[in-house]
Amino acid sequence: MKTLLAMRHAQAGFPSHVNSDYERPLTERGTRDLARAAALLQQRNTVPERALASSALRAQQTATGVCKHLGMSDDTIDLAEALYLASPDTLTEHIQHTPDGVNTMLVVAHNPGMEEFIHLLTNATLALPPAGLATIRFDTPQWAAIRPARGQLAHFFTPDMDTT
Repeated sequence: MKTLLAMRHAQAGFPSHVNSDYERPLTERGTRDLARAAALLQQRNTVPERALASSALRAQQTATGVCKHLGMSDDTIDLAEALYLASPDTLTEHIQHTPDGVNTMLVVAHNPGMEEFIHLLTNATLALPPAGLATIRFDTPQWAAIRPARGQLAHFFTPDMDTT
């Protein structure tokens, strides 16, 4: 069984010194929200072995922050420029190249692609806010076998949820 943790980057700002959308950093709220998401993953005993993130600054910071809170090393995070505003097909293709020794994978990217990606895999329609996270399980031993509508939405988290 494979578990995919599909996460939208945490809240980002657009400070005056930033020149492009790609370089937008996380806000204080974004940093707090990613810590809540990481705490929930730890509480549910769902710690990924690897992470894949868009190379946009806010997605990098989200993936790095979640992994740091979970005690993962930086070398478990792969960045991909192709995931910046990626389509569901691009996201799927990148996930399918995950080594089969990895059972739980975190992917951090952007909307609307992430909402569409979750829908493609599970048929679930979700409003995925910044730092929103969907846990999707696949009954397969191989990432390459992941296909549309084959995933089971196991859990959905938004930063505004009460997780106590």
